[in-house]
Amino acid sequence: QVEKQFLLALASPRIVLVSDATNQNDSPCLTLSMAHLNLLRETNISSEGHSAKHSVFCNELEIFTCTANNLSPSSSLLCPVSISGSLTKSVQSKVSPQNLSGWVWVEELQARAAFTELTHAIDVYNGVTKQMESSKGRSIAHSTKDSSLSGNDEGSAVSQSIV
Repeated sequence: QVEKQFLLALASPRIVLVSDATNQNDSPCLTLSMAHLNLLRETNISSEGHSAKHSVFCNELEIFTCTANNLSPSSSLLCPVSISGSLTKSVQSKVSPQNLSGWVWVEELQARAAFTELTHAIDVYNGVTKQMESSKGRSIAHSTKDSSLSGNDEGSAVSQSIV
């Protein structure tokens, strides 16, 4: 039996989401600011099967609007909130189906936003979604090109299904 753990603990992390990563001028941004962010992955591999558990704890999450050329946050859209959750995936054998279970806990949410902040948040959401879709298409094309060069058709199918 093999057991592995990986813990990533960040103090005061900030994640900046930009509506258009190619435009460095006045693109609307959302900054996710936290007091602490902990990510834990636990893997257990045995002769009976394997399981993986992913846990997250985020303390004092706040969301600010800003622009790409001025990342200093204005007022928060979300009052500080703590969130935690866990997702466990287990597979007993190759013929049995996988089992997924999980939970999420969130404090009571309190939000406040002006109309312009809401439109900035919507622009960022739409922009990030569009960027993820276009990068997903590029990674599928890239993985297909790489596997066709190596002559491995099986690798092509695997890399396309992962993306």
